[in-house]
Amino acid sequence: MGKLDSRTKRKALEPGKYHQDALGEGLYLRYRRPEGMETGTWTARRMDESKGKLIQARIGDADDILTSDGNRVLTYVEARKATEAWAATPPEEAKSEDTVAGVTVKDVINAYVEDARSTRKDPRTAEDSLQAAEANIIPALGHIKVADLTVEGLKGWLTSFISHGGLKTGRKRKVGEPVEYRVLPDPVKDQEAYFAAVKRRKSSANRTLAILKGALNLAVENKLIPKGELPWADVPPFKGAAGQRMRFLDVHEVQALVKACDPELRLLVSAALFTGARYGELTKAKVKDFDPSNGSLRVDGKGKDSRVRHIFLSDEGLEFFKFLVAGRGKGEPLFTHHDVERQTGASAVAAIGEAQIPLSSAEAAVLEVLQGMAGNRITYRQIEDTLWPGEKVGRRAINTLDQLRRKLQDEGVTLRRGDEGVCLVLPEGAHLVIRIMAAKAQGGKGRWQKHDVRAPLAKAVERAKIEPVVFHELRHTYASDLIKRGVQLMIVADQLGHVDTRMVEKHYGHLAQATKRDAIRIGATVLGIIGQAHREDDESDEPGPKAARMIQARKGRGTKT
Repeated sequence: MGKLDSRTKRKALEPGKYHQDALGEGLYLRYRRPEGMETGTWTARRMDESKGKLIQARIGDADDILTSDGNRVLTYVEARKATEAWAATPPEEAKSEDTVAGVTVKDVINAYVEDARSTRKDPRTAEDSLQAAEANIIPALGHIKVADLTVEGLKGWLTSFISHGGLKTGRKRKVGEPVEYRVLPDPVKDQEAYFAAVKRRKSSANRTLAILKGALNLAVENKLIPKGELPWADVPPFKGAAGQRMRFLDVHEVQALVKACDPELRLLVSAALFTGARYGELTKAKVKDFDPSNGSLRVDGKGKDSRVRHIFLSDEGLEFFKFLVAGRGKGEPLFTHHDVERQTGASAVAAIGEAQIPLSSAEAAVLEVLQGMAGNRITYRQIEDTLWPGEKVGRRAINTLDQLRRKLQDEGVTLRRGDEGVCLVLPEGAHLVIRIMAAKAQGGKGRWQKHDVRAPLAKAVERAKIEPVVFHELRHTYASDLIKRGVQLMIVADQLGHVDTRMVEKHYGHLAQATKRDAIRIGATVLGIIGQAHREDDESDEPGPKAARMIQARKGRGTKT
């Protein structure tokens, strides 16, 4: 057997690298597990003799965590059979011209989401893209063939975003059911609120446009649609929609904030100010991630910035982390959070491992129904008939599912929604317990969870008597300080975990220009020639004849009364 045929063998392979088994002459099954992620992917490869090169296709996810479903998640044997079936299908039969010409926007979006589930560092972000597409792309454009898209039509779709408020959340629309939107504020009664709402809609439109363009471009790359005219490339996003105020703390505010924090929060806030790391990066860091000899902290990136990176520390930051890890075991979390009380909001908690997730009574009821059908799809009607028989519940089930999805996704729990219903998928080995609680729930067991920092940070801000600040703005403060001290943009980008300087230039470019201005003013040599440049005559050099006549003429004009 090969080196990929069991979870144990695959777990021993180096992450971030490609590993493959030869299945036959010129046919391979390739496996890769991204760094920082336990789930690998299967890719089929074979030699195309007519073109003299290897061609490949993604087969699906490996069953490293989730149990195989025979479709998206595959065992080694299933992936091998799928590879052999793929290799046996001639390319011209796999995708005829008629098939390509009939591809719709919805087909492209679905392919994009499936690819995202397999390739993104955090597959759960693919569900966010799907939710946005189902709300704003598929209802208006899903039925349109890609070949029929036009620049004018896409611009009209984009402009429609600012003609109304956001989409009302609720159950999946049935065929023929009208789309319902929120109403924008009245521009006459409250002009400020109206313009703020329009700006938010433009920002939402730009994010949705990016998803659409990404899906269409991926379809071209994968030859799902032909590479011809690309009308979406000529549809620009709204300008000025991302003008969110960026908060930077000055030294006095930093000192006041740190002093006002509770002891555990003080350590976390200080680390953010010394590293510019994100909240999630810091709360996942362990003692072993600090390297005193190199003067750096190792953190795992997020999203597109999925690279593990090492943040180099200042002398003050190095001393802080040395104090933080003194006498502690390498496997311990760097930052602890003990004896925390979390509001449940109502009466229940979902316990998954050490995580304690507060639930409303409706969320708990829906989750219990899903848990009883875990791994199997249940329709929205079944949920409603089980929990609210005979009642007119409107969009209660869908709204509750949306809330559950957001609360559970950080623990690896997935709610796979489709036109017909929803399926609850738990991480392999995870055990879900729903407990009815009182008004508050004890939890945490030493861990900072996603929203734990909000309330204590808000209290610290109030005690410090400074303007409101959220945790992410500590990252902005760190970056802005580097820029002001003249650190090169590429170094700042590396410290923050960006692949290039575009984000740094976007958010901190104005600070870089000010730094250049101040550097020129401070560092330029003083020539001492201003007085000389303004003198009309110079006693050290006799003027020429023409200059002498001009000087005499000026003196003559000056004597007139």
